[in-house]
Amino acid sequence: MGLTQVETIPYQLPTPAKTQAPNEKYLYFPGPTAARKGANAVREVARQTKLPLVIAGNNLESPDFWNDITILDPKTHPAESALAVIAPSIYEDRPSRLLQPYCNKTPIITTANCGLPESPHVLLADFNEAECMISHIAKILSSHVH
Repeated sequence: MGLTQVETIPYQLPTPAKTQAPNEKYLYFPGPTAARKGANAVREVARQTKLPLVIAGNNLESPDFWNDITILDPKTHPAESALAVIAPSIYEDRPSRLLQPYCNKTPIITTANCGLPESPHVLLADFNEAECMISHIAKILSSHVH
């Protein structure tokens, strides 16, 4: 037995949110912290870039999984104000978490499995391909003047 039918759930794109400080220098990981969501690659990206990280989902890994990473509070650091949203899932069952940053044209680094089309603001990487994600972040940083 297998999946016999896939259904697209109707949705409406949100209105772009007003952000107080767009493109701050932090990464936003919608999570949860799980290997299938790309947490291992996100951790490596945060370590190598030394950028602070917001983790919006639950931590399903060990308590020390994020040691040596500066973690910011998602209540005060929204996705729409991040330098980039990083969501490299092997598959995405909740792409709705990407819709607000997508409408705000916040850069999103993700996999082809997330459901968003590649565009100037949606940068694709293979699952667990940290070096490609780091390259995307370098491009994003070089295109912003702070």
